[in-house]
Amino acid sequence: MNDARVTDIELNAFVDDELDETRHREVEALLEHAPELAARVALYRADMARIARLHAPLLDLPLPPRLVDAARRGAARKSRTPNAVWAGLAAAAVLLLAVWIGPMLRNRPEPMVAEALSARAGAARPVREVALDRLTSRSERDQVLQAALTVPVRVPDLERAGFELTGMKLYDDSAGRQAVQITYRDRQARSFTVYLRTPTGTDRFDLQQHDALQVCIWQNDSMGVVMLGDMSAREMLHVAALTYADLEF
Repeated sequence: MNDARVTDIELNAFVDDELDETRHREVEALLEHAPELAARVALYRADMARIARLHAPLLDLPLPPRLVDAARRGAARKSRTPNAVWAGLAAAAVLLLAVWIGPMLRNRPEPMVAEALSARAGAARPVREVALDRLTSRSERDQVLQAALTVPVRVPDLERAGFELTGMKLYDDSAGRQAVQITYRDRQARSFTVYLRTPTGTDRFDLQQHDALQVCIWQNDSMGVVMLGDMSAREMLHVAALTYADLEF
């Protein structure tokens, strides 16, 4: 079996025990003779364990009443509204988190998401575009990000997910606070962007969809992060987990 035939998504599914029995055995046999792939699987499992530890306190929280009420209303109507979006606290086995699910209708994106969408579309004018070719090390890129945001975060390395760093732009909001957009691209020329700025509310994890884009919001008391990608919800959760772990905020 050729290593190139094992995709990152398949390795993720292998970790989650979601491959069919035949394919699972094939990948398992390959890992015995491909230490680089075995190391990648070990990293996935470590990421899952880390995210689970970070969010373990959330598992005992009750479902918010507004989400329970919304779910009941949605079930009663049997609604299939195209722009109903399932939002909640982490989803999927790759994160090993509890799921809070509630249908929400979004006529327009919230301000932080709107900023991220505007930056991704090129509608927002950056105050500076970082010349990545002049930054010869990861630490230099981290220093630029930390200086802009005054938070000790790191530029995520998403090569494990097949995304290469291609750009970094700095923005000022109306209050003079800076925001940063980091852009990645994969072999299929898909763009994945990470927009970081001062948080706009309380701790949250939210998965939304705006047109063809998956939108993942991850926020704590020091940083708000909006991740945007043209991908499935499952792949977004996987890439978002790697991004969060690598930011180290």
